[in-house]
Amino acid sequence: MPFIAWSQIIAMRNRIIHGYHAVDAGMLVSTVRDHLPTLCERFERAIGDRPDEC
Repeated sequence: MPFIAWSQIIAMRNRIIHGYHAVDAGMLVSTVRDHLPTLCERFERAIGDRPDEC
């Protein structure tokens, strides 16, 4: 899935996991609010009509 910014996702995860004491809460909230919906839409398009397994 080249249309998903994997390196940025991994970098965010690493920052949260290993540098949680220095995470800017405002940036985290902004990322979730502004970028997560688009990421979810891209994942949904990528998996297509697969049945919901959750």
